[in-house]
Amino acid sequence: MPAHRKPTNVLALNGSLRRNPGRHADRLVEPTPRGPVSNEPPVTMSAIEAICWREIIAKCPAGVLGNSDEPLLELASKLLAAVRYGEPADLSKHAPLLIKTLGLLGMSPADRSRVKAAVGPRAPSPLDEFDD
Repeated sequence: MPAHRKPTNVLALNGSLRRNPGRHADRLVEPTPRGPVSNEPPVTMSAIEAICWREIIAKCPAGVLGNSDEPLLELASKLLAAVRYGEPADLSKHAPLLIKTLGLLGMSPADRSRVKAAVGPRAPSPLDEFDD
């Protein structure tokens, strides 16, 4: 299984973008979502799945979700509903996929460290004086 790519903001922080600009040239035009994620779940979802949709949005790190993430959010909501309210036998079937899906949304400690969030300008750091 191939390793996940380091997020662009991590490469910028560790100086790799500056040291190897050609190697990461494709990262300079990363796509961004066209808008924010909708608080309203798709009308095709059950009431329980809609509750899970809103819960995941409320608990997801700020600035991570955009409207392009809604299909993945829909899958995560359906899986969470199935794990919580489905048959006990379904737990072993749905839980691994739920864990993977939530990870893609940046909802585990390890995955949060890899997610690029759009939260506006960062606060000044005492280390800024050392930037070139």
